[in-house]
Amino acid sequence: MKRLFCFTVLFTTYFFAFSCSDSPKVPTKPTPEWVAAPTRTVDNGYIVYVGSGEDSDGDRAQFKAEAVALADLANECTFVPKGTRLEDRYAKSEDRLHEAYAKVGVEFQLCETAKKTVDPEEIKRQASLPMMEQIKKYQDMLNEKTNLDEVVAANNAGNSDDDEDEEVPRLPSQPVIHDDFHFFVVRQQLAYEKQTIILAPPGVAPPPPSPQIVSQTQQISSYEKTHPELKKTPLAWSSHRDKVRSLTRKMDNKKYPSMPQMGEGKKRQEGRPKRQGKGHGGGKWNKKGGMPKDPEESH
Repeated sequence: MKRLFCFTVLFTTYFFAFSCSDSPKVPTKPTPEWVAAPTRTVDNGYIVYVGSGEDSDGDRAQFKAEAVALADLANECTFVPKGTRLEDRYAKSEDRLHEAYAKVGVEFQLCETAKKTVDPEEIKRQASLPMMEQIKKYQDMLNEKTNLDEVVAANNAGNSDDDEDEEVPRLPSQPVIHDDFHFFVVRQQLAYEKQTIILAPPGVAPPPPSPQIVSQTQQISSYEKTHPELKKTPLAWSSHRDKVRSLTRKMDNKKYPSMPQMGEGKKRQEGRPKRQGKGHGGGKWNKKGGMPKDPEESH
């Protein structure tokens, strides 16, 4: 009886071990092809954008991915029109980092109509309010500046790392688009202005058509006509964000230079006697480890 019991236990153990070792592994979801596609593509009459986002929280990573794709689409169409679709999502995680992707698309004709619309009431009527609100939340998350006038001025002035002594360039009143980067920036300026109209609080009457919106719309249209290759470019507004941030930092550094450290340049007063003695200002350290106040240090 004892042998039978031992045999039964041994057989059961081997059976479960064998079953577990031969159990099929759950296959991981394959990465879809569109994840590796260019940021912007044109497919069967649709303009398609792919965005990505990373975060320790999966939902927030997905939110970022969708917002990036929608912001790129809004840059091209000057706002997100109704009829824009969230076509697909994909997410993967490694350790504690979540990586998400989103694919959005809009009919080419809907985008073209949105680009040409300058009347505030029509802009509000055509826009997808939920998607525009998502873009605004993402901008707030990044603390993104919505005034690009100085970026335009810096780009026009050809700011570089070697022009630190150059004065801050004046803002152009009506900038003329002169290169592809400037084209994307002016398009984003227009998108910000239309976004303000779309997200105005309920009950606020739309303002009359802005001369600036009309002027920028005309400039964008003229540049597109002379540069038809832009219709097929894989580049997007997000492709230029690093350059925008770099120019913004340079402009901020010119306006608000950091205070130099003691001893740098000619900050030390000429003829000022050299301090003598130990410690700070020639005084003695107090019992609490602090330093006595040096009357010469008050400016």
